[in-house]
Amino acid sequence: MPLPETLIEGGVNSVGIKRGQPIERPIVNKRKVIVLGKTPDGAGISISSTLAGAPSKRYQAMTTFDDRERAFEKKFVIDEELKFKIEARRDQAVGEWAAAQLGLSGAAAKDYVRAVRNEGVIHKGEGVFQKVRRDFLAAGVAVSDGQLREIMAQYMTLSTRDVQRAEGITSP
Repeated sequence: MPLPETLIEGGVNSVGIKRGQPIERPIVNKRKVIVLGKTPDGAGISISSTLAGAPSKRYQAMTTFDDRERAFEKKFVIDEELKFKIEARRDQAVGEWAAAQLGLSGAAAKDYVRAVRNEGVIHKGEGVFQKVRRDFLAAGVAVSDGQLREIMAQYMTLSTRDVQRAEGITSP
């Protein structure tokens, strides 16, 4: 990345650049990058960093920030994967329970459970609720919305415990 044209070298250095000569890119002298100059407000700049060594103190804070950012992104991905696994297990259990309530068995029950799980992936938890509710109304199964939500919450708790145990996570 080229440096701004306003960065002007402030004196003769070990590389031989003269006062007032614009610096368009950092000067590399063996193992060090040297940039001497002035900013538009007149403040002096002197940056020197060893290419093969550890980053200078000026850049360590940014490295720490970048490391924290990467750690948070990684944690977010892991948390989302766990959430997906928990919801998928919950949807599987709700589908099996609903299939039993509807009197389905064998291949019909497996197909119904698959349809409930797909609904959970596409529309999250509310999609599962709506599908099961529609199917219960069509079949005449007497389960209220509150009861269905309570069953889903219970299966969510069980699924969370099962996935945490399978992943080796201890709950707080």
